[in-house]
Amino acid sequence: MRAALYARVSTADQEPQNQLTELARYCQARNWEPVEYVDHGVSGAKDRRPALDRLLKDARRRKVDVVICWRLDRLGRNLKHLITLLDELAVLGVAFVSLAEGIDATTPKAPPRGRGCNIRRPAAPAVAEHYGAAWPRPSLRNWWLTRVRPSLSCNSTTQPPTASGASVWRL
Repeated sequence: MRAALYARVSTADQEPQNQLTELARYCQARNWEPVEYVDHGVSGAKDRRPALDRLLKDARRRKVDVVICWRLDRLGRNLKHLITLLDELAVLGVAFVSLAEGIDATTPKAPPRGRGCNIRRPAAPAVAEHYGAAWPRPSLRNWWLTRVRPSLSCNSTTQPPTASGASVWRL
């Protein structure tokens, strides 16, 4: 298999050698042909990165069978970009491996559709957390104060209705 080893460091004074050593060891254990793609001094929040763009170009040209990264945050810090990137690899039939998270779509337990990695189910809580952080808090607080909290008061005469019209409150 032709393996694309992707490594990234955020600042120019950092070295990606520790990532590349682990990735190369993983490839060597599986007798895969490694090709390195390294971004130096590039933020993971950026969608466009020179080495990542080259990797995707090679994946589209079927020059790569599997993409391996040391950790998911090396591949991307933007959740939307990360999921889009992994979906594109799945569509292209390129397997995905992340060493730190234990994601390996090249094993027999890989998802049935192609060799791509479907991490949407494990990533669902992260997506929910992401959108939860973006929820407008003042609106949620106002909803809580005006609708929910008054009905929870013991002195309240307002009781939530049930389907049959009877009250669910019993004191």
